[in-house]
Amino acid sequence: MQTLPIEIVVPELLEQLKHHSRLVLMAPPGAGKSTFLPLEILKQADELPGQIWMLEPRRLAAEQVARRLAQGLNEPLGKTIGLITGETSQTSNNNKLVIMTEGVLTQKLLNENDIPQCGLVIFDEFHERNLPTDLGLALTMQC
Repeated sequence: MQTLPIEIVVPELLEQLKHHSRLVLMAPPGAGKSTFLPLEILKQADELPGQIWMLEPRRLAAEQVARRLAQGLNEPLGKTIGLITGETSQTSNNNKLVIMTEGVLTQKLLNENDIPQCGLVIFDEFHERNLPTDLGLALTMQC
C-alpha cells in the first residue's frame, strides 16, 4: 500500500498537539492533510477535551471530505463523523469529528460566544484566505 507524504510527520504532529494550542502544517496537495491526518488525530480523540471540528471553505468540499472520512472508518456519515453546512446537518451525540463550513463555525461562535464541546479546530485549506476564514480564526483565538 502506498504511503502518503504526511504520514512521516504524523507522530511528531500528534506529540506537538499535546503541548501546543496552535500548530501550522504545510504540505502539498494530495499529501493526506484532509483525509489521512484527521483520522489519525481521531485516534487520539480521548485525549482531547471535546470534539474535533474541521473547517472547509465550501459546502461541496465539506460534504466530500466528510463522506470520505466516514468511508475510511467504514461507518455511515453521522456516526463518528458529522457534517454541518448551511443546508445539511448529519450529526449525532456520538460525533468525534465534525466537518463544517467556515460560515457554520462563524455562526456558532457569534451565537454562542464559546465552543465548549470542541477540543480542536482544524482549518483545512487555510491558504484560501477569505473573510469567513479570517473571522473564524480570530473568533476561535478568543475562546
